[in-house]
This record gives sequence, C-alpha cells and structure tokens, in this order.
Amino acid sequence: MALRPAEWSVVASAVAGVATATRAAEPGRRHYITGVTLSGAAAPAAAVSAQVRDSAGANIRDQIEIPAAIFPPIIPEYESPIEGPSGASVDVTLPSLGGAVRGTATIRGYTL
Repeated sequence: MALRPAEWSVVASAVAGVATATRAAEPGRRHYITGVTLSGAAAPAAAVSAQVRDSAGANIRDQIEIPAAIFPPIIPEYESPIEGPSGASVDVTLPSLGGAVRGTATIRGYTL
C-alpha cells in the first residue's frame, strides 16, 4: 500500500483587499495543488478573476471567474493535481471584492 503524502491547506482573507493564500517554496521539493476554495461575504462590486499560480505568481496555472453577484463558495478540485516547479511557491490570489467585502482564498495540496 502506497503512503499518502501529508496534505496541507493555507487560508487567507482580506476586507477590501487582495487575499493571497501561499504555500512557501521548499528547496528541492514540489508542491502539488489538489484544490482551491474562493468565497465572499457579500456580492463583489465588479466581476474579478482569481488565479492559481506558481513561482511567486510568475506562472498562471488556472483562472477562475468570480461574478459581480452573490455567489456560493467556488471549490474546484483538480483530478490531476497541478504540479509546481521544484523549489517554487504556489498560491491562489483573489482580487479585492470591493468596499467592505471580505474575500477568502484557500489552497490545498501536498508536497513531495
């Protein structure tokens, strides 16, 4: 039986600001993203695009559109995990949802 790698999750939230949940780089190891969660406490002032990225934001690996309306949590799960480069960070960034709206971003995965 193969051992399952230890899983991690990172959560970030911000009111009227950018919420970026980052898994820091680990030398010689790769992060694998298995899913993200994006949510807002109220309707965003305008539609925005959240991004799943690696290498300190240098490479966009997925982009998720957030409507300018009240939305339930958006929870994409990746059947094939998104593989980050060796020794690089990974993150999900949720732009400001405007006004006094709290946005929350979570990234989940494992490291090998």
